[in-house]
Amino acid sequence: MEARGRGPVFVVGFPRSGTTLLAAMLNAHPRLDCGPETNFIEGIRRRALRRAILADPRWPDRAVEFVASLRRTDGSAVHDVFGVPLEEVRRHLEATGPSLPAMLEALTVPHAARNGADRWVEKTPGEADRLRTIRGLWPEARIVRVVRDPRGVVASHAAVPWGAVTASGTAYRWQLADDQVASFLPGDGGTTMVRYEDLVERPEEAGRAICRFIGEDFDPALLEPGKASASVALPYEWWKQRVHGAIDRARSDAWRTELDPADQERVALICARGMRRYDYPGARDARRYFVVRPMTGRVMHDDDRALEAAADKGYVALPARPDAPKEANRLDPRVFLWTESWARLTVPPRRGSRARRAAALGRALLRLASHRRSAVWIRATDRGRRGKPARGGAQGIDRIADAVASHMVRTASPKSLVGIIASRTNRQGRLEGG
Repeated sequence: MEARGRGPVFVVGFPRSGTTLLAAMLNAHPRLDCGPETNFIEGIRRRALRRAILADPRWPDRAVEFVASLRRTDGSAVHDVFGVPLEEVRRHLEATGPSLPAMLEALTVPHAARNGADRWVEKTPGEADRLRTIRGLWPEARIVRVVRDPRGVVASHAAVPWGAVTASGTAYRWQLADDQVASFLPGDGGTTMVRYEDLVERPEEAGRAICRFIGEDFDPALLEPGKASASVALPYEWWKQRVHGAIDRARSDAWRTELDPADQERVALICARGMRRYDYPGARDARRYFVVRPMTGRVMHDDDRALEAAADKGYVALPARPDAPKEANRLDPRVFLWTESWARLTVPPRRGSRARRAAALGRALLRLASHRRSAVWIRATDRGRRGKPARGGAQGIDRIADAVASHMVRTASPKSLVGIIASRTNRQGRLEGG
């Protein structure tokens, strides 16, 4: 018999990677209980909010308010879905004292007890930033990360309303998230990884390995997750309904027929690093790399049309970060800045911050110029998939940024991106051609 595990279990992974399937499998185990997603980790990430809750002289007033504010996609209150009245949440928090983990446990512990389970499981799709938050709040937790062939992830994203317009947009978001997690996992002994393909092709073997890792005996119930999926996939979550049936081995490579061949090629190019990292065959080598700054999930979503056009020529974007892939260190001195993304990042959250953030943008451009970087500013107009200027505060930042950039670096439109990447730099680091 395995040593009994202690502490919660977190199931994480990029959305549409198989986290719901694994959560349902674990929920079928008689000692484990998993409810629906709470969005707790996402909501509690802001440090200012954490400090305000813990420093509340009238604890647990703010903590109860935060738990009450948690909502599901359909607008329902999370505590209602868990069947825990706010009065019970308050009693739990009063007994524990100021504690961030206790706020989530005020929902998960009574839910698990009601279902006769000894340990609770939380499914939290997301990546590196959430992993660090989980580890900081629950040092004893076991984290199981699900990884899926990015071509399968992209094909699955195409069927949900929040997916990017193009396959390239989702592929970049997947690769960016995976690079960040890859830097976290080696130093965390409480985290393990399982491939989605192994879950559906060899569920018993994968289930036994996961049970050993979390410190539980294997139970055959894990092989029938559909019987325990009702609390993991709620009725309105139509995109999760496959989990209510038997484990479907055919889902392992369904992307071969669900994803357009051209998109398969684009994903294999953009996600080559991750595919090689997890031994997925078919990764493609890039003809050329170029740097995008800032490179965030928002950039990948808003400018996916321009990035798709670049991918069709074999050009792959890399982030300008200290932990960027080694390929970024061998690039021509060339940095691309997306105005819309800067605008979204610089919209002031409070009065008086717009000028400071605009000044920070100017300093960033000056640093690029001083290092002989051939920066190319992608203008706010005619950009990405929308082709319209941003609205409100973002529009004001767009105009300021364009005015500053036009005097310091070369400006261009997304339509000219491919030609700019194809151009070469001269000995002085200046762009030629394009």
